[in-house]
Amino acid sequence: MWKNFKIRTKMLIGFGLVFAVFGLSILVTGSYLDDIRKENDFIANRVIPAQALCIAINDNSYELMLELRAFLAEESQESAARSRQLIANIQKTMSEIQDLYATTPQLESLAHQVNAVFPRLREYFGVIEQSFTATFAKNELQARMEEIGNELSRQTIEFKQLLVNSALMEAGTATSDTFRRYMACRISSSSLNIRNSTFPGSFV
Repeated sequence: MWKNFKIRTKMLIGFGLVFAVFGLSILVTGSYLDDIRKENDFIANRVIPAQALCIAINDNSYELMLELRAFLAEESQESAARSRQLIANIQKTMSEIQDLYATTPQLESLAHQVNAVFPRLREYFGVIEQSFTATFAKNELQARMEEIGNELSRQTIEFKQLLVNSALMEAGTATSDTFRRYMACRISSSSLNIRNSTFPGSFV
């Protein structure tokens, strides 16, 4: 049958087959290129931002750990404020990761963070805030107790000085009374001697 075709027909069939194969290869190549483009877009718009968010949350968590160590040493409001700012940054990044995972569930690496790590982190942040509150309450109570102790010490010193002054005044009063009695006795004795010398035998 093929031998019965004219040369022109055979050439047309040959060119047709070549064009068909070429067209098929173009379609297959275009499909592959489209898949590659989609994969590149997915990596550029989803995977890389996810990695950047994970790196950011790891960096902030490390800085938070260092800041909490500083707070344990200082127990200052400034250190607590810096820690709270880092916690706010981490919570913002957590929200962004959750939104990204909600729109792109293909990112299976985020599933563990969203479902397991983030709930534990929220609990940890709550414990940190409770620690801040308890520490500042303890510091305020300690400062108040120091004020009370200083006031009590001052009043004790004043009371002791009052006792000393009172004792000195009482000692001075007792000495003055004794001296007055002594002088009264001397005056009475002198008067009696004068009378005896003036009127001898009058008091016998």
